Amino acid sequence: CEKKENCIGGGFLFIKGMWVQKYSDKSPHVTCKTTAQADIVLLVDGSWSIGRINFKTIRGFIARMVGVFDIGPERVQIGLAQYSGDPKTEWHLNAHKTRDSLLEAVANLPYKGGNTLTGLALHYILQNNFKENVGMRPKARKIGVLITDGKSQDDVIISSQSLRDDGIELYAIGVKNADENELRSIATDPDSIHMYNVADFSFLLDIVDSLTENLCNSVKGPGGAPDAPTNLVTSDVTHESFRATWVHPEDSVDRYRVEYMTMSGSPMQVFVDGTENTVVLRKLNPLTQYQVNVYSVVGEDNSEPLTGTETTCMSSLSGPPAGELRVRDVTHSTMRLIWDAAPGDVRKYLITYKPEDGEAKELEVGGRVTTRELDNLISQTEYALAVTPIYDEGPGQTMLGSAITDVVPAPKNLRFSEVTQTSFRATWEHGAPDVALYRIGWTKKGDISYLHLTAEPLGGVRNLRVTDPTTSTLNVHWEPAEGNVRQYRIFYVPAAGGQEDMVVVPGTTTTALLQQLLPDTEYNVGVVALYSDGEGPSISDAGKTLGMLGPRNLRVSDEWYTRFRVSWDPAPSRVNGYKLIYQPEGMEVFVGDVTTYQLHNLRPGTTYDLKVLAQYNTGFSEPLIGEGTTLYLNVTDLTTYNVGYDSFCLRWAPHRAATSYRLKVMGAQEITIRGSESNYCFDGLTPDTLYNATVYTQTPNLEGPGVSVKERTLVKPTEVPTEPPTPPAPATVPPALEVCKGAKADLVFLIDGSWSIGDESFNKVIQFVTSMTGAFDVISPKGMQVSMVQYSDDAKTEFKLNTYHDKGIVLSALQTVRYRGGNTKTGIALKHVYEKVFTSDSGMRRNVPKVLVVVTDGRSQDDVKKNAEKLQHAGYSVFVVGVADVDMTELRNIGSKPSERHVFVVDDYDAFAKIQDNLITFICETATSTCPLIYINGFTTPGFRMLEAFNVTDRTFAGMNGVSMEPGSFNSYIAYRLHKDSFLNQPTKEIHPEGLPPSYTIILLFRLLPDTTSEPFDIWQIADKNNNPEVGVTINPSSKTITFYNRDARGEIQRAIFNEEATKRVFHGSFHKLHISVSPEKVKLNVDCQEVAEKPIKEANNITLDGYEVLGKLVKSGGGRRQSATFQLQMFDIICSLSWISRDRCCDLPSTRDEAKCPALPHSCTCTQDSIGPQGPPGPSYVTTLFYVCLTLQGAMGPRGEAGLPGPMGPPGPQGPNGLSLPGEPVSQNRMAVPSLHTNVFVFQGDFASQSMMRSIARQVCEQLVNSQMSRIDMMVNQIPSGYRSNSPGPPGPPGPPGTQGSRGEPGQPGRTGFPGSPGLPGNQGERGLPGEKGERGSPGTGIRGQRGPNGPPGESRTGSPGPSGSAGPRGPPGRQGTPGVRGPSGPPGYCDSSQCVGIPYNGQGYTGTLTAKNPNQNKADWH
Repeated sequence: CEKKENCIGGGFLFIKGMWVQKYSDKSPHVTCKTTAQADIVLLVDGSWSIGRINFKTIRGFIARMVGVFDIGPERVQIGLAQYSGDPKTEWHLNAHKTRDSLLEAVANLPYKGGNTLTGLALHYILQNNFKENVGMRPKARKIGVLITDGKSQDDVIISSQSLRDDGIELYAIGVKNADENELRSIATDPDSIHMYNVADFSFLLDIVDSLTENLCNSVKGPGGAPDAPTNLVTSDVTHESFRATWVHPEDSVDRYRVEYMTMSGSPMQVFVDGTENTVVLRKLNPLTQYQVNVYSVVGEDNSEPLTGTETTCMSSLSGPPAGELRVRDVTHSTMRLIWDAAPGDVRKYLITYKPEDGEAKELEVGGRVTTRELDNLISQTEYALAVTPIYDEGPGQTMLGSAITDVVPAPKNLRFSEVTQTSFRATWEHGAPDVALYRIGWTKKGDISYLHLTAEPLGGVRNLRVTDPTTSTLNVHWEPAEGNVRQYRIFYVPAAGGQEDMVVVPGTTTTALLQQLLPDTEYNVGVVALYSDGEGPSISDAGKTLGMLGPRNLRVSDEWYTRFRVSWDPAPSRVNGYKLIYQPEGMEVFVGDVTTYQLHNLRPGTTYDLKVLAQYNTGFSEPLIGEGTTLYLNVTDLTTYNVGYDSFCLRWAPHRAATSYRLKVMGAQEITIRGSESNYCFDGLTPDTLYNATVYTQTPNLEGPGVSVKERTLVKPTEVPTEPPTPPAPATVPPALEVCKGAKADLVFLIDGSWSIGDESFNKVIQFVTSMTGAFDVISPKGMQVSMVQYSDDAKTEFKLNTYHDKGIVLSALQTVRYRGGNTKTGIALKHVYEKVFTSDSGMRRNVPKVLVVVTDGRSQDDVKKNAEKLQHAGYSVFVVGVADVDMTELRNIGSKPSERHVFVVDDYDAFAKIQDNLITFICETATSTCPLIYINGFTTPGFRMLEAFNVTDRTFAGMNGVSMEPGSFNSYIAYRLHKDSFLNQPTKEIHPEGLPPSYTIILLFRLLPDTTSEPFDIWQIADKNNNPEVGVTINPSSKTITFYNRDARGEIQRAIFNEEATKRVFHGSFHKLHISVSPEKVKLNVDCQEVAEKPIKEANNITLDGYEVLGKLVKSGGGRRQSATFQLQMFDIICSLSWISRDRCCDLPSTRDEAKCPALPHSCTCTQDSIGPQGPPGPSYVTTLFYVCLTLQGAMGPRGEAGLPGPMGPPGPQGPNGLSLPGEPVSQNRMAVPSLHTNVFVFQGDFASQSMMRSIARQVCEQLVNSQMSRIDMMVNQIPSGYRSNSPGPPGPPGPPGTQGSRGEPGQPGRTGFPGSPGLPGNQGERGLPGEKGERGSPGTGIRGQRGPNGPPGESRTGSPGPSGSAGPRGPPGRQGTPGVRGPSGPPGYCDSSQCVGIPYNGQGYTGTLTAKNPNQNKADWH
């Protein structure tokens, strides 16, 4: 085996006009030799100040800078972004996987042009280029390189600091006009390494060597992986060893690790001292190829491997062979090898045989075998033979030999027969079984013919090649076999195993296409020639289908505010097309077999995640991932300045495309200004408040994303101390009222201090609050806490909940409150209470009722509804006291529901005593309740939301095991299915921290399911810590009973069992609603809002708080077993009152729902109070009239029926004959006028006629009319003889007589004058000023007249000269609608179908209508 050196690689590479030699380990132009990974992003200034000629110099500079690195996914990756006014990514980190591709991209880098916004660009690369989805590797070093020629037009400090904080090392390279201080603020310390500044572009090449050296050190980093050795050479090759030699890396290493292995074996390794660079690898197998990897080792770190291969020799053995190899029985295609058994324990023998000018083949036999036949050999060919014994410790000495195969044997026993003058038959025997054909020749010498017969073996295919792979096909080529081949059989099977497939082609064909293959799969392919009398030898090759390769090198270009273009390099195999997916829209589009596509209708300043997938017949490739960003339509450098206690200003760098800016201060103001402006000041803000200000850039057709900045207004200076001084206790403290003993609540008095009150009335309000406060027992954190807030234009907290802890001191503090004056801004005051008073900092306590008492004398000058609803929905009990001329609608909006309990009105400030006792009682009842306040069905009431307590809500149910959401009693209601053994439970102390009240109502809306167990279960149970039940509701499907139980005062379980017929409806499989009212003496059950029964019980003990509450627990599951039933639960509340059943109309059940009385279903379309239009002007007095047009039944007129018995209170008496309409007299309660058949007008006289009363009257009248006609029909039916039958209809009866046209009646008596109407929107009142001389009269206003201004303080009385009369203003808004008077005269009589009497629409005043006449033969009239 001759020596050979393993020189890896070789060849040449053309780079930029010159040829350089190329090696596989490192190119000579790669001077930064390291195995470290680094991601470098170049940020290149492409502004107009650069110029195209200088930009060309920058390209050359970048090429020199990046050319020193080894580019690849496992080495250094380099991306590049160019910026001016708007940054743009030219290519991402993962775009170029070779240095040649990167250098080509640098040479083609386009020049952008624009402004110099370096700060925006630095922020851009952080958000878009240093991202994992575009190639950044988490463990690689991150480096940014900025190249700029001027000072930035925006701020760079924040953006560069963000990059450094993210672990990115920054280099700053300035040219010509660059600001050196700005470069220093950008670059990472020290500046001597990371900052460069040259006077001109031509000097860039002077710094490139220093820059690349520093960059290389940054890439390597401190303590990086050692460099690999180079130039691996093998020598001194024998059959069992060879020498490996290499060149040391530049830096010293501790040692080298040399790893070597056969192509199919496991690796072996040796270590070499770091000062050595050669090693001999021994005990190798002969004629075996080995792969060698050499690693540099420093400490625990290993370099990348230096790799090479070498094959051991078959000769030059040291030592005698193990025995003699002999060859016997040689034929044209076989030979038998016989060898001497090698000494020792031989594990196996390795037989190697190699034909002359052919490839060596190997086979193995057992260690006890000493003979083997070789077959499928080539005839007349010399074979080199070797048999090597293999021991556990390695191969032994090889036994060598050689042999030549024979020629193909000739046929035997040639015979002739059937000889004629022109023919004869030749017959012979085969010389060998694998003969493919015979060559027959004959010659004639004279009269004698000579026959020559030659045998040829069955031929085999030659030069098989598997080419042209796709994702699903392989092309197979071969050279034809000799002889008359009838067909070729091609068989193929996945190399990893699987089913073998086969195709057959004609013998004249030498190619085949294998189809429907698996992608990215290696196949073994064989071809056999088929003859008429057998098969030739097979030949095989391997091929691999392509994976579903995706596109490469995603690029984004042509960016605009609403679009950009996405381009990519095509996949390296044939595809059907490409699919483009872009987020955040979540849109996807199939773009066909193209490599570029423009996306439209995008949002400005938005980064989109892009995915491009190649589509094949077998599916889609892995996505090519990238990002694209539309141009930023937003301002930069947004800052605040001139910050005051009620104002601050904004300024920003203007956007070049802006035509206007929309400015918004969250929760305060919003304005749009011209695009030429770049600053604005907001005033009228609240002191010491954090505001979020946002600026939106607008064009004629677009609005960009907002840019926000937060600023807090300053604290408003004040001369008075924050906490008022502690006032002295009064001489006497009034005793507490009995109803208020034990009261515990957080109470806030919100007092109107506007100008309309006046000093004297304000003092009366203070005395009213003082009297109420004196009724409480204890004012401390253990009892009541009281706060006082006065409001006018804004709200002032006079003292907080936790300021005073003594009743006497609170009473004294109330006397020190001073009247403020101002406008009436009740909405602002309610917001102040919600945000500033009911807070933990102000002393608000958890699990304590929250009560607000509002005292006001006027209509608010701002909206109150929104802030009042916040307080109510938070569970706060809001009482409101209105004085004198108040807006009742506004008071009802402020107060909690029901309004009868929470809204009070007095005529003046001397009338507080009339309401004081009731108000104190209601407050103290709320404060002594053990129940928190909940908001249910429009009412604020003490109670417990039990589903929320068990975390079964639409937002939280998904986190509960065994709970699913399903439609409820109506599709718009939500119900929850509690599945079997879900066993929902919560600690009792978290649901009922004060226990249960003495009286309460349990509300359950549920449904039993087909798979609900037939065993009894507690739909709700409270148990102690030992799982002993204390309170619960038991549902027993077997006995169809409902049971309530609790423990009496002696601790014994007492049960109230309901087995009435109405109870059994609950078990029929639909939704039902239970109200279980529990008091100390009895338990009452209502099913579907209908009372079922009442059972007596004894007074109960309160519950223990150390146990658990459970839903659906099986009665039999005692102890700690967690077994529960399945059912649907829509509602579960506990109301701390026995009267709730009177308010519940079961509107959530289809069987009991009355659309006229029930609110709209959830998510249905409704008309709200806000949709009502403005009130019209007051009209003249009128008579309220109901029109009922009654149709005379057809057929013979029967005798007049008897008048019915008097019913309950009916409508007013009927009017006189048509024509003259006289006002009717009120009807007494014990008399009722029954209208005649032809009466069509009813007059109601009085002050009030409510909708419910009018509807009731209409219904009664209709019922009377219908009953009257039905009695006549019954009489006619009774007059038909029995047994009489007739199939023909009777003759039509005459039509009823029409009513005569009456003359217009006189108007009814006028109704009482209504209350004054609601005023128009008032203007803002000014601050209270000092009294002075009367000023000149102002010009007349043209707006809507506002309400009367507030009374000023008393001043000097002077009579001024009268000013000129102002022009009359427009008519003021109408007064509040008065109580309806009686209606005017009716229209002419008409007809009415009795079926239309029910449900005639009515809006409180009646509808006017027209009657369309119909054919007399018809029995219906149309009502419009």
